[in-house]
Amino acid sequence: MFSAKRAVIIATAYLIIYVVSLELMGLCRIVFILFGLSPILLIWMVYVVLKEKGFEYPELKDEEEWGYLDQPKEGL
Repeated sequence: MFSAKRAVIIATAYLIIYVVSLELMGLCRIVFILFGLSPILLIWMVYVVLKEKGFEYPELKDEEEWGYLDQPKEGL
């Protein structure tokens, strides 16, 4: 299975190839194929990122409504 970081790198490389192909304009078939496949790639990337279990988030206590990790509890 791919990691989220690798999925984002693959999608970014795909986007760069697409933009370069658009600028060259001699590769119309490739541009149409890349454009047609891009929703599939995007859905795959989102699925991989959402399913990754690389970080354990703490459970909220009974009295807590918000679980921001980047701000102190006093500031919320």
